[in-house]
Amino acid sequence: MLNMLSNIISRSIVTVGVFAMTVIYFCTACSGGNYADVERVVRNHLEPYKELYALVLQTGKVTLPLGGKYPHVTHPLPGGTETPISNVWIVNGNYMGETYECHGCDSCMIRYRDAGLITYNVIRRDSASVSATVWLTEKGKQYLIERHISEFHPIINAWRRREQLEVVLVAKEKFDVEIHPSDTTAVYHCKAYRKLEITPFIEALKPAGEEARPDYMRRLRVDFKSKEHPVVTCTEIESV
Repeated sequence: MLNMLSNIISRSIVTVGVFAMTVIYFCTACSGGNYADVERVVRNHLEPYKELYALVLQTGKVTLPLGGKYPHVTHPLPGGTETPISNVWIVNGNYMGETYECHGCDSCMIRYRDAGLITYNVIRRDSASVSATVWLTEKGKQYLIERHISEFHPIINAWRRREQLEVVLVAKEKFDVEIHPSDTTAVYHCKAYRKLEITPFIEALKPAGEEARPDYMRRLRVDFKSKEHPVVTCTEIESV
């Protein structure tokens, strides 16, 4: 999964997800009451653009191909939904749609084992594959997706019950928001910087650091002329 993190970082944000946001205020001209209003409006506006990323991992007895020196991830070819169920893959926040597939090599499992996220006990190894058992540890269970989302998704329990699949969080997006000084309390101009917050399921495969840098920024105009119905307009999106 060498390029997993760069694939995630480069994707556009298009699906609704669950998110954490740090709001940094640099507004000196507005009152304390308007701080709360600006925060509420900006959070509500950005929420639909926040996405989280999950890893669907088969547990129990598995058969995986031998891995090379490095973990890997590939973008699926047409028909990628037919990936064998024993493989590991990345899905977006809706657990559907665009998919990143890891062809289940044991090098990824070894990294997860060494990070304390899974138990990985090899039963048999031949020239092309590995038979083993995989289970989440208590540390790994901290990242079960149901612990990080607010809505109930029946597909999660169905996968676990029928296929012994576990869905774990690997990364989620957040926005750092700057609210610029304004001469009026009616209109504010903001910048929202998108970043990734990653979990050990990414850290185990690739050194951290790249995700700490924002990769794009939204310029927002917040119009408070109507207190009941403030309007947020995205005036520009640019790389940073």
